[in-house]
Amino acid sequence: MHSTTSAVLIGFLLLISVYLITRRPRPSSSLPLPPGPKPLPLIGNVHQAPKSHGWRTYRQGNEQYGPIVHLNMLGQPVIILSTSEVAHDLLAKRGAIFSDRPRLFLATELALKGLNILMMNYTDQFRHHQRLQVSGPHPDAFLPERWLDDHGAFRSSLPAPAFGYGRRTCPGRYFARSVLWIVVARLLWSLDIGPGVAAETGEPLPVDPEACTYGLVMRALPFTARFVPRGSWVREVIARAGDTYGTDHTALLRQIGAEFSKL
Repeated sequence: MHSTTSAVLIGFLLLISVYLITRRPRPSSSLPLPPGPKPLPLIGNVHQAPKSHGWRTYRQGNEQYGPIVHLNMLGQPVIILSTSEVAHDLLAKRGAIFSDRPRLFLATELALKGLNILMMNYTDQFRHHQRLQVSGPHPDAFLPERWLDDHGAFRSSLPAPAFGYGRRTCPGRYFARSVLWIVVARLLWSLDIGPGVAAETGEPLPVDPEACTYGLVMRALPFTARFVPRGSWVREVIARAGDTYGTDHTALLRQIGAEFSKL
């Protein structure tokens, strides 16, 4: 009983301490924060954080609070920019002021190896990732020509953060890119890929390109797709390519190239 009472008392004192820290007054010289929803004691606006499609929720907040919204996340101020105009003005035109990050050694350098762009400091490496000419003004559009230079050749200067930088760059990056190129090329060569169809009506099922998990690391949510072989020869090629033990791979690649040239 005594230990339970002590634990409750310690927990209560911790809550009071956190409350006093998060409610500490700002210096009188600090500028006022942007408008936003009223926070609760201790947790602030954590209970209002969206679990998915956060950009849509914050876009709706633009109608009530304006394009710049302030949230309190456990005492940490968070600023939401809900229009592209405001984001461009603050993060592009005045990027040297607003683009830096605090150094978080455990999360940024130890766990993420300094490769996560959301946690990078405003350095040359960060600017290399954010160059507009890498993806163009419409990064979500299907524009394969964005990866070609002025002479029609593939651009060799594209950033690849997964392979690292400098002397620690992965030596297998060329092999990995070549394998990825072969896999994607063969998929597009042998299969017609499209959205799935409804079993009842046969109509294509809509695919939401923004349907993804919400958090520091985002990935697409499951969706239905359809892979249709372009001909009966596809099954033969796949079966033959799967049994390559003791096969001359150079001859196999030449054979694939010859079949591809017939299309």
